[in-house]
Amino acid sequence: MASRSPETDAGNYSLQNTTASTTADITKRNLHVTAAGQNKVYDGNAAATVALANDGVAGDSLTHTCTASFADKNVGSGKPVSVSSIAISGTDSSNYSLQNTTATTTADITAATLTVTASSYSSSAGAPTRHLAEHTRGSRTVKLHRRRHLHAQWQRDIHDCPNGHRRDTGQLLVVKVNGTLTVSDTTPPQLIW
Repeated sequence: MASRSPETDAGNYSLQNTTASTTADITKRNLHVTAAGQNKVYDGNAAATVALANDGVAGDSLTHTCTASFADKNVGSGKPVSVSSIAISGTDSSNYSLQNTTATTTADITAATLTVTASSYSSSAGAPTRHLAEHTRGSRTVKLHRRRHLHAQWQRDIHDCPNGHRRDTGQLLVVKVNGTLTVSDTTPPQLIW
């Protein structure tokens, strides 16, 4: 018996519908979040900044939040950064199942620059003098009297740093700037007869 092609019998039927409906599931897509550490200048704390990325569908609206910190506050290269409390939000976030709430990465903490400037001062001969300086770290400037408010380690670093030079002390890059001391002679001249 010869085989028959389906197309052979098509003319025997009258199609009654051109549409149909049914149901199916779209399950949540697994989402993985990764972190890239951002370098920073030493600021006395271990707080870190990271950039988060994910493997979601391109163009989807997703926002990340997290908490990040270095292992410690000290200067160093390739320091471990711990990322926790990762969360997602945004228009398309309900279509995803977040697979991780923590991550790890690395970043650098570089030394901050501490500029110590001797204040210019004018005095008269015989008057008591004072030692004034100020140090600037980042956007903060603090005036010092006899350097008593400066951390002991910083005092040693500054003492050992030649004027006008820079010295890398680990946490701080010390820069010393000279000031000017002007002394005027107020003693009346003695007349000799």
